[in-house]
Amino acid sequence: MVFGGDISKGSMLFMNDFNEAFLPFNSFRWDLTEEGHVFWFTKALEWIMYLYTNYDNIDDEDVEKYDISIEAIFSNMEDLIENYSPKLTEEELMKIKAYSEIKSIISQC
Repeated sequence: MVFGGDISKGSMLFMNDFNEAFLPFNSFRWDLTEEGHVFWFTKALEWIMYLYTNYDNIDDEDVEKYDISIEAIFSNMEDLIENYSPKLTEEELMKIKAYSEIKSIISQC
């Protein structure tokens, strides 16, 4: 099972209750400060990159249960970048390793 390790610790705790595989639980809330938004945005980027790079290691049972596919992961990458990016310049965003990795993946497709 790939749902483990440091990146997911705490994020997947409530997964069975909420059936959410692509974003860390309760990542984005309206009452976050800008720093809080950047923190959870970064965690969400790291998590989706973790799923992308470890896709072949995810148990078939989890793939089916949470409807995980490369297409779904890619779609969530695009959604994160387009709809959840904090109000930072592109230069500042590119300093976030997972952001630059995802932008590279998106640009190749």
